[in-house]
Amino acid sequence: MDNKRKNYYLWFFTVFFICSIVLSLTGARKMRTVKLFVKDQDTGDLVIHRSYIPRSSSTNEDVFWIIKELISGPFSTQYESMFDPEIEVKEIIIKGSVAYISFDWSMIESLYENPSLAVRSIVDSILLNIRKLEEVKILIEGIEPVSTFSEISLQKTFK
Repeated sequence: MDNKRKNYYLWFFTVFFICSIVLSLTGARKMRTVKLFVKDQDTGDLVIHRSYIPRSSSTNEDVFWIIKELISGPFSTQYESMFDPEIEVKEIIIKGSVAYISFDWSMIESLYENPSLAVRSIVDSILLNIRKLEEVKILIEGIEPVSTFSEISLQKTFK
């Protein structure tokens, strides 16, 4: 009985070990390098920063991960975050070569400090990394905002 029990445990742990290896190999997402436009803390200008997002076969997912990476902010003290980390991406719709990105209302609150730089960061980061897109339209809660912030109007589509 003891020998039978040992064989059972050995078999169980072997199967468990093999399953864990298979799951770790198939479950790990491949990453891809993207170039994000982030605010340089010294100059206040947008500069290119390399970052990593999960590899995807969907343009919508690529746009989502680029935006999430911008919102989460750069992980270097050389760069400054321009967005409230609580901003939510509500929806991303791709129609032809235009990406329509709907944010929650907290995006508007983030735009008050430096709206043109924040919008340029989003638009330029998306257009640089996703070649099939030519324009980006920013929506708030799924609708076009009627507001103009500083010198920038969110009513237009950005190229």
